[in-house]
Amino acid sequence: GGGGGGTATHTGATSGSGGSGLVVIRYPNSFTISVGSGLTSSTTAGSGNTKITSFTAGTDTVSWS
Repeated sequence: GGGGGGTATHTGATSGSGGSGLVVIRYPNSFTISVGSGLTSSTTAGSGNTKITSFTAGTDTVSWS
């Protein structure tokens, strides 16, 4: 994930938000991934007999069949 937000140095100020993150999953291409609609993802062919799915935003469920 991204780094944490910075802290305020004077009274009355607030700190910033942390950065965004990236999750990458590599799995055998004999599996089919199901990604919930709340996630932003993309799937590509990996090396050998694998697939690679990258998640860049959101919250939801992931499952395989």
